[in-house]
Amino acid sequence: MPEAGNLRHIISIRVPPQGGAGALNIPTADWPELCRCRASVRPIRGRELWAAEQAQSLINYRIVLRWKDGISVGMRVMLKERSFVIRYAIDVEERHHWMQLMCEEVQT
Repeated sequence: MPEAGNLRHIISIRVPPQGGAGALNIPTADWPELCRCRASVRPIRGRELWAAEQAQSLINYRIVLRWKDGISVGMRVMLKERSFVIRYAIDVEERHHWMQLMCEEVQT
């Protein structure tokens, strides 16, 4: 697992707004903040998708942070002006010390 010195990014974890259905289409500014914390943000895979004869980039990220209770799939991570949707939230070694968030960048 990372050492504390590798947690060089300050991120904001945001929860979907009340009203649920279709919340992923709501601008991130309307998502209330759950917490701010330090994290390591690294791309793990990139690929080009061809849809409707247009190239689209899809990049997956691994965000590692100290354990925070209440973070789950469907929430968003904000890094400056960038937005990532959480696809998987992993409790590393099931010890509640570190979390890995497997995310996809969202174009807003």
